[in-house]
Amino acid sequence: MLLKKSLKAGAIVAAASFLALGVPFAGAQTVDSKVQPATKPVPPRTLAPTAPPQPGVDIKSTGQPVDPHGGVSPTAPELSPLSWDNMAHNFGNIPDTEAVTHVFKFTNKTDKTVTILRAHGSCGCTVPDLPKKSFQPGESGEMSVTFNPQHRRGANPKAVTIEYSEPAGTPNTMVTINSNVQPLVIIEPMKMYLMEVDAKAGKSTEITISGRKSDFAVTSIDKTSDALDIKLGEVKEVQIDGDTFKQVVATVTIKPGTPIGEIQTELAIKTNEEKAPSTNYVFFADVVGDIKATPAKLTLRAFTPKVPFSNVVSLESRTAKPFKVLSVDVEGREDMNLVADVETNNMNGKPVYTIKLNGVTPDVMGLVSGEIIVKTDLPDNDTIRLPFNATIRGSQAPIISPAAAKVSPAKS
Repeated sequence: MLLKKSLKAGAIVAAASFLALGVPFAGAQTVDSKVQPATKPVPPRTLAPTAPPQPGVDIKSTGQPVDPHGGVSPTAPELSPLSWDNMAHNFGNIPDTEAVTHVFKFTNKTDKTVTILRAHGSCGCTVPDLPKKSFQPGESGEMSVTFNPQHRRGANPKAVTIEYSEPAGTPNTMVTINSNVQPLVIIEPMKMYLMEVDAKAGKSTEITISGRKSDFAVTSIDKTSDALDIKLGEVKEVQIDGDTFKQVVATVTIKPGTPIGEIQTELAIKTNEEKAPSTNYVFFADVVGDIKATPAKLTLRAFTPKVPFSNVVSLESRTAKPFKVLSVDVEGREDMNLVADVETNNMNGKPVYTIKLNGVTPDVMGLVSGEIIVKTDLPDNDTIRLPFNATIRGSQAPIISPAAAKVSPAKS
C-alpha cells in the first residue's frame, strides 16, 4: 500500500543552517585473498625491455610481471604444473566485427594427476573452453580462448586464469592474448551523456561517425524522441590512429522548451559499411529548470528491515531567482512511516530550502522506492520530483522501541 503525505507551505520554518547529504557506497565488499606459495623458490628476475610481439606469433613467457609495451604477461613456465607449447598469443591487427580464437596446448609432465577446477577470462569478452579438465602424467590437452572485439579499439591485452583442484595447493596459471582492434566504424563519443541542459535554451552537441571505406557515408540516423533534432554534415577525410577515415559530423539538438526530466533513448546510426551497417547509440540528457536539487536522487542509508533513516536534499535557484516552496508530498510505502521536514535558510541573499526525509525501512527484502514531489511558485519549474530508493538485503534488525523509532512531524 502506498502512502501519500503532504506538507504545506505553512510548515516551512527558518533555520540557522542546512545539512549536506553524504551517501556511502553500499556495494563495497572486503575480499580476503590468499595467495598460495610457489612450490619452489623462484630467483628474482630483472625487468628488461622486450621487443613487441609479432602479429599471429606465439610468444614464450619471460616470466616478467609487466609487459613494457602495455600488455599482460603470462605465468612463468616453471610455476605451472603443465608444460605449455605457448603461454601468450598475439592476434595482431583485427577488425572489431569478428571474434578470434586461439588454441593453447599443454602436456602434464609431472608424476601426478593434474585437474583443472576452472578457467576464466579477465573480462566477458574473453572466453576459455576446456573440453577436458583432468590429465594423467604424460597426457596432453588443449584450451581454446575466444576474444570478441566488438565495441573495442586499439591494444586489448587479456588474460585467462586457470585454477586447479589437484594437486592440492597448486598456484594458479595465467595465459595471455593480445590484439590491436581496428574498428571499421568509429563513433565518438561512444555514448552521449549531457548533464543540466537548460529546458528553456536547449542544447546542441556533436557526434562524429568515421569509417575506413573510401566511399563511407552515413545513410541515416533514426530517433524515437521528439525532443531531438539531428543534422548530418558533409563527408570529410581525417586521420585517426595513423589511418585514413571518411568522417561525418552529426549535430544533435535538444529543442528549446523540452519538458524538464531525463531523456533516455537510442539513436540508430546507419552507414554503408556492410559489416557494420547499424549501431544503436545511447543518448542521455538531464533537462533541468531553474531549481537545482542536491542530490537529484536519494539513496537511503539503511539496508536492513525496521531501521530508522534520515536523508536530506537541498533546493536552490541556479540563477539566484527568488522562489517559494508551496507544498511537499511524499509518496511511498505506508509501513515506512514517511515524514518530510522542510526548512529554509537565506544564503547570499537567496533562499535555500532543505527537505529532510525521515522514515523506517520496511520489513521486506529487495528494492523499495518512493518519490518526493515539491510544488513551487515558479511557472516554468512548478514541480520537482525527487525519487528515493533503498535495497533491503540484510537480516532483520533488533526491534526498536516506539520511542526510539519515533519520527518527528513536520515543523510548523
